[in-house]
Formats: sequence, structure tokens, C-alpha cells
Amino acid sequence: MAEKKYILAHDTGTGGDKAVLTDLRGVVIHSAYQDYGLYYPKPDWVEQDPDELWQTVAATTRKVIQESGVDPAEILGVDRWQFMDFMAAYQVPVSTLTSSELAAELKHLRRRSQRS
Repeated sequence: MAEKKYILAHDTGTGGDKAVLTDLRGVVIHSAYQDYGLYYPKPDWVEQDPDELWQTVAATTRKVIQESGVDPAEILGVDRWQFMDFMAAYQVPVSTLTSSELAAELKHLRRRSQRS
């Protein structure tokens, strides 16, 4: 039996995250969506909580993997898209990433970007 490989993509929109698992031909295997909050600190302003955003991305990732039954080791890469945002790319097996490790790296990148 041939080994299967997949790509996990996230569309992080204004009010939620959609995770889509595809095979290498682009055929959708499974998807999941979860809302997150928008906050209005003053008139004409809207903000998103980056920690809540990350927790939602992690939750939709877990849901897609659990519900699809795909082995996380078969996921070749993860991509995340959010308009007017940055993307951090990691070249490690998905199964080795933990929420706390990635959260720590994102905090480090956030501190670095604030200094420059």
C-alpha cells in the first residue's frame, strides 16, 4: 500500500479559522471551522487577541486530524494565511510541535519585531 501524504492549510479570517486537509492533488479530505472574538477597544477600532487566534488554529488542527483519522506523520506541511499578517514557517514534523513550543517561538518573534 502506498504511503499517503497531506497538506494542512489554514485560512485565518476576520472572525475565525478554517483548517483544510488536502491530499497532494488538492482534493479536500476534511475541514473544520471555529470562530474567535473581535474586540472593539474604541470607536472605529477592531482587534483580535493573538493568543485566542493561536488557540483556535491549534483547535481546528486537532479537530481535522482527529476527525479525518489521518496520521499526523503523513502531513508534509502546514500553511497559514491571514491577510495583513505574518507567517512563521517551520520545517519540522508536525508530530513534534507542541502548543507551548510554538507559542514560545511566536512570542520570541513578536519581541524581535517590536525591537526593529
